Amino acid sequence: MRKIKKKIIKGLLAVKPFIELLSRKIEAVVANEESVNKKEAETLWPWNHQVKQFPPTMPSGKPWPKISIVTPSYNQGQYIEETIRSVLLQGYPNLEYIVFDGGSTDNTLMILNRYQSEINVCISEPDSGQSHALNKGFSLATGEILAWLNSDDLYCPNTMRDVALAFDSQSTDIVVGGCQIIKNYSRFPSTTSHHCILPMNQVILLPFEKILDFQGSWLKGDFFFQPEVFWTKQIWDTVGGRVDQNLHFALDYEFWLRLARANARVLHIPEDLAMFRMHDTQKTSWTLALSDFPEYTEVIRRFSEG
Repeated sequence: MRKIKKKIIKGLLAVKPFIELLSRKIEAVVANEESVNKKEAETLWPWNHQVKQFPPTMPSGKPWPKISIVTPSYNQGQYIEETIRSVLLQGYPNLEYIVFDGGSTDNTLMILNRYQSEINVCISEPDSGQSHALNKGFSLATGEILAWLNSDDLYCPNTMRDVALAFDSQSTDIVVGGCQIIKNYSRFPSTTSHHCILPMNQVILLPFEKILDFQGSWLKGDFFFQPEVFWTKQIWDTVGGRVDQNLHFALDYEFWLRLARANARVLHIPEDLAMFRMHDTQKTSWTLALSDFPEYTEVIRRFSEG
């Protein structure tokens, strides 16, 4: 155990230049964006847009598959309305939208009440954190395709259409795309969206060893941001049908590792699927402080030992 920790610490220090480069890149993007306040942002997606119209079937003639989206929420009232609208304004004809709020004390409940008639399941009650809310939500999900969207992130305007068509076009367990980075209320994302290193438009096995290489690959940005990932209900059930409820930061990373260990197939498509929002109160950190990674260290140890 001590040797594993020393190896991880050594590796983290070795990738410090990569982290600093990524941080500088993100800050440069933010600095070069045209800063807008919330009122100005409301003229852009997902505001002031009409609900999209879909043909009755996909181009293949098959019905649109049911997509279940789960949003966990707690005191994100300044952002959650945009999250909700980015789901509902897709106009996707076979959507199941589930929101589990942990008993927010800000204006979240007022916003949820505003959209409650359009959300399939909308519950606010105390929980033990994000992973608990996700497990409650996914336990009710009946879709063929699953994903979660945190209450500070957004989908792009054509996300569900692009995802449905991708799953229809090729036999895969997972679809990932591109992810734009936005800052606070800005609607001017990076000029080039982030894409993982996986080959485009090709179904391959999700590479377990590469994802497990936290220092040499994951921290360098070789893989995906959480909101751009969609997977089948079948593979979800195969790997346990849950996220690890003991994790607070590394729950998605641990889930990707389980998928990879199960030889899940992944398709990387060129379309942008999500907007990842950077703000001061988010959980995700861009520093190299070891205190940011204790959960990842434990997850790596667990999977390294089989």
